[in-house]
Amino acid sequence: MTGLAEFIGKIPGLGVKIKGALLDIAANRKTLLALPNMIARAIIVPELFGKLTPETVADSAEKLLLDKDRRRQMRTQLIEVMGARGAAGRIVEMMGL
Repeated sequence: MTGLAEFIGKIPGLGVKIKGALLDIAANRKTLLALPNMIARAIIVPELFGKLTPETVADSAEKLLLDKDRRRQMRTQLIEVMGARGAAGRIVEMMGL
């Protein structure tokens, strides 16, 4: 953690406990963090919350890699929310190149 939490973590004796409590609070929040999800106000792309392990992340990635229909649905939803072209493509288009 950076910012204020970083300095709180350096308080002798209490810092580690306070920082741990802050991490628990942050991990339990269910706020959407990925931009497409925030714009759609729904989960389009997976977000992982809480205390993560490499195994948890790998399992989530594996499920998505094996689910072709989910990836297709995600692509369609991303195009609807974010647009078919990325920022670079839109800039080039606007410049008439």
